[in-house]
Amino acid sequence: AGAGSLPAAGGKLAWEGKPEVFTPRTLPRDRILTADLRNDTLKEVDLNAAKDVKLLDRRGRPVVHTTIFLEGFGRDIYPPRYRRKVPLQDQIRLGLRAKIKPGDSVPITAAWRVRSRDGAVVRMQTPAGVLGVPSPD
Repeated sequence: AGAGSLPAAGGKLAWEGKPEVFTPRTLPRDRILTADLRNDTLKEVDLNAAKDVKLLDRRGRPVVHTTIFLEGFGRDIYPPRYRRKVPLQDQIRLGLRAKIKPGDSVPITAAWRVRSRDGAVVRMQTPAGVLGVPSPD
């Protein structure tokens, strides 16, 4: 089910194409994933990057990470101590949240640090499905 086609009944989130996972040359223990996340369900999926996206290692343990629904990380326009509620449109524009209509996709970027050999991320878990995460290229 690509953009514009009808999603499968009972579908879940899926990768649009193959996700890329790479290791920055100067940070050998860090990993960055970039991909497009497609909604193969029959309803809109609303995801909060900080609360709804979990990265899990081989043993199913959570891995500390940063995720954003953009093609890369950028500077936040709100200061760290900003306590007012960020409006929904700003949350979406800044990649903090994604609302994905059936058949549509959004970019996603995640970054984490590998602590041990067993700590490699192997899957991404969301309320709308679990996706496999490939090894770095």
